[in-house]
Amino acid sequence: PVRFDHEAHSIEGFGIALVEAQMAGCPVLTGQAGGVVDVVQHQQTGYLCDGEDVNDIVDKITYILEHSDEVSACAQHAKAHAMRHFTQAAMIEQYNKLMEKHENRLTNMSTS
Repeated sequence: PVRFDHEAHSIEGFGIALVEAQMAGCPVLTGQAGGVVDVVQHQQTGYLCDGEDVNDIVDKITYILEHSDEVSACAQHAKAHAMRHFTQAAMIEQYNKLMEKHENRLTNMSTS
């Protein structure tokens, strides 16, 4: 699971591997650090744990193994969420909207 690397002062920025797993319909477990919280909402699109606490990691793995119906539903919800928000087409659409918003803001500033 993702965790903050205290020595290198490094953290996962986004978690593309998580999105790829979600798109494949796999349940995901990750730490609660960095940008992965934009990808995984606990018990909705995956499972979060304290990546620096071995007991919490084991508890979450045990939970996942013991609740297969819930985990399967969560994985399917995650797949739909990832396909809706993180495909190339979805990302292009989001970037275009962001650029259009920025363009409109610049236009409004120049006419003021």
